[in-house]
Amino acid sequence: MQWIFKLIIVIFLCQIAVNAKAISINFQNLTISELITITSKVMNKNILLTKPILGKVGFIGTKKVHKEELLEILKSVLDAKGFVLQKKKSFYTIVENKKEHIMDIVPLKNLEAKELSVVLKKSLPKESEIVLSFVQDLNVLLLTGKQSEINRLKKMIKRLDQDKSQVYVKAKIIEVNNTKVNEVGIEYGILQGSSKSGKIVTFSSKLNSLQQHALDFPLSSLGLSATSVNSALALGASINLLEQNRALDIVSEPSILCLNNKSSSIYVGEKKSIKVATTTSDTGSTKDTFNREDIGLVLKVTPRISNDKKVSLNLHAILENFSQTSSTNEQPDTFKKEIKTTAILNSGESVILGGLLEDKKENMNDDIPFFSEIPLLGNLFKNSKDVTIKKNLVIIVTPYIIPRTKDLTQLRQQLAKLTLLEEKYLQKSLKLLNKDKKVIKKKNEELNSKELHKRRLKEYFGI
Repeated sequence: MQWIFKLIIVIFLCQIAVNAKAISINFQNLTISELITITSKVMNKNILLTKPILGKVGFIGTKKVHKEELLEILKSVLDAKGFVLQKKKSFYTIVENKKEHIMDIVPLKNLEAKELSVVLKKSLPKESEIVLSFVQDLNVLLLTGKQSEINRLKKMIKRLDQDKSQVYVKAKIIEVNNTKVNEVGIEYGILQGSSKSGKIVTFSSKLNSLQQHALDFPLSSLGLSATSVNSALALGASINLLEQNRALDIVSEPSILCLNNKSSSIYVGEKKSIKVATTTSDTGSTKDTFNREDIGLVLKVTPRISNDKKVSLNLHAILENFSQTSSTNEQPDTFKKEIKTTAILNSGESVILGGLLEDKKENMNDDIPFFSEIPLLGNLFKNSKDVTIKKNLVIIVTPYIIPRTKDLTQLRQQLAKLTLLEEKYLQKSLKLLNKDKKVIKKKNEELNSKELHKRRLKEYFGI
């Protein structure tokens, strides 16, 4: 009720000031509607208001103002709100200033217009008169309203629509034959005779330890450290070594360009027909129903860049395939294996996902050279059999943060050089390994010679 009392006093004073040329005014937190009422009384003119105008105003007067000046004060307040005071024959009317309202088109570079419009609408003040829409095909925002409000909103949009960092993710999907890995490891003295240590990381560590000096490689501009480069070369050389010895097969080498904080996925597989039902008609004929299903490996990656050199990877690997055995209803059984993990890596550093084991049937042929090639009789010297081999599906994921000063083409050119150096790294490592083999062989021969000498002394002389 206090504001009503205040308004009554103001109106009473305005009645006294109607015939005066100058008046004293001083008010704080006066609503615009109250200011319109006061001006109407002082000017002794009717004012038509067709639409409510929200907001409050204040005026501190140090001297008296003419009645016409009060009218100018009202015009200034209305102008700030996008309205204009128009004079008619016997009264004034307040209408929206259409000239003040403009439309502006704001193109977006990185964000989706549809998603951003939802966020902006929620953040706009209630008294804002901005009309916001979007054109999805052009990815632009349409802003309609006062120039001043549009300018403020455009500054906010510019801060939000920043260039996103990108991460180039390379993956290697390989099938590892653990038995053959152990054989290669024993041959080169890498696994030290332990069949339980048959892992790619063991080879990589061994080859990396052989290198006395880091190989010169111009990747400093991509933010890769010397340690990361050496580790990448050692890992690539290890895979090449095992592949040459048929201890592993590279199934696929997919790569994907990811936006920071956005999920991306890689699929490697095929579609297969799966029998889902069999129906029998009244006549006794049967009909099988099949579904086409995706069978293979799905790798989902979500990168989060913590700084220019480190990236956090959320990894989700799903392997689905047919089982080697069939169920009693002749419909194939399937299996599903998945891995979820998070790794914090340097740019160019790799994470190895293993444990996706599966049994694979392979046909092995044994034959006796020359005799197996004799016509008709050659089959007697051949042997073919199906064997089940337990293979380990290993996924190697390597992220590369793309610097803002570089593009994907430049990164790929640098990585192509890295691939060429892997072979040189392997050849250098093999020389060192073969050197070690000769030393070990010589020591073994010396030990065998000493053991043989002791045995002969015992046989001949009993000592």
